[in-house]
Amino acid sequence: MVEFDEMKIEDMPFDGELEVFEGHVWSCVVSEKYDNIWIDYNEISDLEFEPWCEMIGEKIVEKCNVESRVSNTIKKSFQKMADAMGLLIEVSDFDRRCNVFINSAGGDYCPYILSIDYDIENNTEITILQSWNVSRMYASGEKSDLYVLFANSMNILLKGVFNCFAEIVYIDVIGNDEVNAATILFEDKIKNCSIEKLSEKIDDIFMSFIMAMNIHYSIFGSYSFRLSTDEVNPKYISFYDEVEADNYIIRDDHQYYTCLEEGISLLVLSEKQYNCINLINNHKWEIIDGIDGKIIIQYEKTGKSYNFIPENRWKCVNKIIRQNALKNYTIICQENMLYVLELNTIWLIEGGYYHYWIEEEKQKIFERQKRENDILFFDKNFAWKYPVNPSRFEDLIADLIETDIKVNKVRLLGKSNNSDGGRDILIYKRILGEQEYNSNYLVIGQCKAYKNSVNKAHVTDIRDMIEHYGANGFFLAVTSNITVPLIDVLCKLGEKYEVDWWTQREIFSLLRKNFYLVERYSDLVEIIL
Repeated sequence: MVEFDEMKIEDMPFDGELEVFEGHVWSCVVSEKYDNIWIDYNEISDLEFEPWCEMIGEKIVEKCNVESRVSNTIKKSFQKMADAMGLLIEVSDFDRRCNVFINSAGGDYCPYILSIDYDIENNTEITILQSWNVSRMYASGEKSDLYVLFANSMNILLKGVFNCFAEIVYIDVIGNDEVNAATILFEDKIKNCSIEKLSEKIDDIFMSFIMAMNIHYSIFGSYSFRLSTDEVNPKYISFYDEVEADNYIIRDDHQYYTCLEEGISLLVLSEKQYNCINLINNHKWEIIDGIDGKIIIQYEKTGKSYNFIPENRWKCVNKIIRQNALKNYTIICQENMLYVLELNTIWLIEGGYYHYWIEEEKQKIFERQKRENDILFFDKNFAWKYPVNPSRFEDLIADLIETDIKVNKVRLLGKSNNSDGGRDILIYKRILGEQEYNSNYLVIGQCKAYKNSVNKAHVTDIRDMIEHYGANGFFLAVTSNITVPLIDVLCKLGEKYEVDWWTQREIFSLLRKNFYLVERYSDLVEIIL
């Protein structure tokens, strides 16, 4: 018996349609008595299939050969890099996941495990997702503080030094076993990677992992798991007036307090043993007011990033700062954890701070600005400064289009000196009801910076252009007006495609709602008092 999942095989020599499922080969018949046994997929090519299922067998063999090649490439790449660095490693491979355990001849202990999950599509395209697991801690008693310490100190490092988006997942295991009780998940995936490029990608991942380990070690050095007899510090047991820690662990090198219900924890590190300042040396940040919360902008050497802080979690941050009289503090925000650092203390506030919520919050800010501008600038009138620079006009239109929440992306193609007086604009609009930002349809647009009305002779071959780009619609923006015959052409086209146009009236109306653009394009537009 061969078991599969999720693939339909057609054109089989049977009456009707045969459905089988492609996936892992769990067991197979190897005797006349139909006994089930486990079989290594590396040995699948040695199986003999009945004639009726030869097609299935060929697909199984091909798939298993590809998986074996991918797995072996990953393991060999890890081993080659480790040998070059003089590291001792162990690599395990199971169910499309490779785990790398770091050993040391000197007896040093690496508290992290590098994991690579991979998926294979069409037997050629590989998707790679990496995660770092906090390994089992060899300490007596409860060890939740150690998992929290190592997972979050590395999470801070990833943001403050490498500017990586990551989140922490805690796994509560009931019983005697503790395996990967904390995992750092990376958002970025490597997609559409070929087997030929796989080794290079794995080398980069392993190099980044070792670099992060070395930086972490230089900051934290060695550490003690020994429980301390010191008393609980009453200063830290109360996070703020109405919230107290419901669990705490005191060790020689750190103290850990947590309130599970509130999702707030505190790490107090030994000033002699740890140096938090090194975690945040080059980190700068600022807070911008949003509609439903705050937007935090974080500046690192490698660039800047944005995260969203919901209003209820921002209140927690303010309470912690106020109740503990924090002054020289720094905020670092990751995808599901916000950190407030001061001296040797790290406050951890769990929540959803995902950077992809920024687009939704930005749109709400734009909508608020539009309403405010409607009130503040409702009586403002504009005029074009002719001759209007065609390239600058196209940039203005692109900026106005991007204020629409239904628009994902705008691209300008070609040059403004095309034969028809304008260059093409690719407008990628979000499909209504779709959550994924990648669910787009394309509208092709053109801009005409003419002083006189634009007629149908100025806009030709619209259908050919739509078909050329495989678009679903057409958009036209002009500095003046369009003639009635051209309107008739566009309305007729609208029976099959999405069609819209902006004249001077629509553009000036949008400028009143997005008044900040008036100053940016003061070379094109002037305000008439």
